[in-house]
Amino acid sequence: MRVYPVPRAVRARFEFAPGFGLAELAAVAAGGVVGFLWQGLWALCRVPGPAGFGGRVFCFSLPPAGLFLLCRPDAAGRSLYGQLRAARAWARRPRRYLYRREDHREGWGR
Repeated sequence: MRVYPVPRAVRARFEFAPGFGLAELAAVAAGGVVGFLWQGLWALCRVPGPAGFGGRVFCFSLPPAGLFLLCRPDAAGRSLYGQLRAARAWARRPRRYLYRREDHREGWGR
């Protein structure tokens, strides 16, 4: 058996299918539990006809799909949830302006 050198910067992650690993499986399972509870609440409302069944299917499928899209990494390896957290941290960062803007009337050359 040949041994191939692998650079240190390469990280491998286990995936069941391309783009669907353990983190995505956990998110879809958690979304399935939430969707099961939502469709149970919809069933308690007793909406008659196809709207009742369609509403139950919608309530069951929406949370797993949403959580999958939140945790699925993009080409750079960052998920939508990670990007939202980074944007929130950036927005909360204090802003310092090291330079003062002078007015033209006071003169720039002094």
